[in-house]
Amino acid sequence: SLLVGDSKLVDKINALVGTVASDCSNLSQLKNANITIGGVNYVLTPSDYVLKVTSGGQTQCQNGFQGMSVPSQLSNALIL
Repeated sequence: SLLVGDSKLVDKINALVGTVASDCSNLSQLKNANITIGGVNYVLTPSDYVLKVTSGGQTQCQNGFQGMSVPSQLSNALIL
């Protein structure tokens, strides 16, 4: 699923976890993402935040962290 947040926050997350190769070749090299919700820490592995899309017999990978403009009070929040 997608995890959407303020573009600046998502840029920081993506810099930490790494760039997802569209051919899915580097999934084992991507880092885990740690997210805290209500004081509870959750560890997201690449298989949790990378979307695998198959169409026409070909599989492509896409980073599930997506940035968008949000109100300033939501600048440190993610929409799950």
